Amino acid sequence: ANLDGETIQNLRELLFTLKAEGKTLIISEHRLSWLGGIADRYVYMRKGRIEKIWSAAEAACLSPDVLQEYGLRSIQNVLFPTRKTPARSDANELTCQNLCIYYGKQEIIHDLNFCFTWGEEGRIIGIVGANGSGKTTLLNCIATVIKPTSGQILLSGANISAFDGAKLAEYRGNRIGYLFQDFALLDNLTGRENILLPLSIHNIDSSIAEKHLNDIAG
Repeated sequence: ANLDGETIQNLRELLFTLKAEGKTLIISEHRLSWLGGIADRYVYMRKGRIEKIWSAAEAACLSPDVLQEYGLRSIQNVLFPTRKTPARSDANELTCQNLCIYYGKQEIIHDLNFCFTWGEEGRIIGIVGANGSGKTTLLNCIATVIKPTSGQILLSGANISAFDGAKLAEYRGNRIGYLFQDFALLDNLTGRENILLPLSIHNIDSSIAEKHLNDIAG
């Protein structure tokens, strides 16, 4: 699920080769569109039981309503509808200046420069690129999970790479939210408790925290 388009195509070619050699392949996956032309059957499981089995032809004809009923993604590639973007203001600014990041002797990010601005309405910015191009490393740096080897990242003029102590805690706790690629949830807590934990750490009253969660998640 974390592969770019070129790598997915390489994987498809590998699976086609294995299939042509008479191998039986069992693939557990949420994204279905890339399996078109590969999968001969789709086996649907719910609560530890096999509930439905569709042939490739049957799966390709499943209506959007049926897919939604079973909680499945489309078998076909889908373009999502767009929404009108509100007028922007530039009250906030995230700037990257001459950023370089190394893991050992391997350079992951080289002399990166950019400037993003947004206002009260927020802004969605998609960072795209092939696997290994540095996307996650950049986000880890913005989230202060790692520090850059050189250069700096500025949030409205403040160098976040230099934050420590109370400033770092305030930035992580109040200025950003970060969803890790592999979730990083606490196994001994439920999903709901994991969501509420940061609010508890910030001494938000439990009734207010529950209201915030219900407003967002229902």
